[in-house]
Amino acid sequence: VPWESLEYIIGQINYGGRVTDPQDRGTLMIILQQYLTPKVLDDSYKFATADEYRAPERGDMAHYRSKINNLSSIDDPDVFGMHENANLRYQLQRSEALMSTVLSVQPRLVGSKGGGPTPDEQVMAKCEEFLGVLPDVLTREEAGPTTFTTLASGLPNSMSTVLSHELVKYNALLRRMHWSLEEMKKALRGLTVLSEDLDKMFSSFLNDQVPQLWAAVGYASLKGLGAWFKDLVRRVAFIREWVRNGEPKVFWIGGFFNASAFMTGTLQAFARQKGVSVDKLGFGFSLLDEDEDSITCGPESGAYVSGIFSDAWRWDDQAKVMADSLPGEPYATVPVMHFLPEEYHKTPSNFHRIPMYRTSIRKGNISSLGASSNFILCVEAPTEKPRSYWTLKGAACICALNN
Repeated sequence: VPWESLEYIIGQINYGGRVTDPQDRGTLMIILQQYLTPKVLDDSYKFATADEYRAPERGDMAHYRSKINNLSSIDDPDVFGMHENANLRYQLQRSEALMSTVLSVQPRLVGSKGGGPTPDEQVMAKCEEFLGVLPDVLTREEAGPTTFTTLASGLPNSMSTVLSHELVKYNALLRRMHWSLEEMKKALRGLTVLSEDLDKMFSSFLNDQVPQLWAAVGYASLKGLGAWFKDLVRRVAFIREWVRNGEPKVFWIGGFFNASAFMTGTLQAFARQKGVSVDKLGFGFSLLDEDEDSITCGPESGAYVSGIFSDAWRWDDQAKVMADSLPGEPYATVPVMHFLPEEYHKTPSNFHRIPMYRTSIRKGNISSLGASSNFILCVEAPTEKPRSYWTLKGAACICALNN
């Protein structure tokens, strides 16, 4: 039996040709390798840890049908190589989808019985609350002397360019929020017309959802309105601290509007510092033992990054390797990670490449370069288990949780 040929034809051509994302294609091939293998000819071979998922013994058609009919109608995550927390995630997603549907068909009440606030009063209170806390726009006038600098060669500092782009993005969002909140207050008082956008914003406020008017110029996020607004205030505070005091010792990756631009800026800064071509650079990664608060200065090269969460795995502080998630804890905080550019970087044999995404949904729009808009890059961490083990587990890194 030409196992390798079958694996290539089915995995790379028949199915792989329809899969554009390289991470998905790698997962597809690893799943296929569990079934297209000479081991299936061994009666003791199991496709999962449960005994019922064995390769059936040789027999007639009735024997094979009996084997299939005796399988459980509800498969455990282990059948697919996933952690038991996958069931918890699935149940949460179903519950959230149900609640979202219920909210979407809920009628809007025009009055209030029992003495509680009316919908108009609730939305007006939210507008007042948000306007009282919403930060002012970020300006270059408040920048410190070490923020926007140029190199000795006369080239601009790459990180200053990254910061400039962040200012533009955040200011566009802040201005739209200021304008729309003021317009909503006027509409509720009857001083202006409630436009279609403001009407949708009204409903979003009542359902604790981020208005599409804001999301259109905002960053990727799956948080509810209350958590999203608190996150925005924290993000703007991070950028404002950078503007006033120069580059932070540790960069909070969750505070970037465009984390991919930050990665590119880090590579460009190293290339200009060392006089090498940026096309030859890749990232090496190491996880620090120090807490973020105990770090007193940034690295000589690269960047310290915090705010990364592990999804479907966790970091073992004792063994210094990747480990399985704890039951009921699908996410865990990753220690501060050193992103160090290296020429012609190659992943060490005992390291696993972990895809990092902006949100936990792990999907986005495909760009002209063939990459997902939600995908940032792959980080690397040491492991004692095969890489295929973590691929089947769905191990990933997330920059922003749902709440």
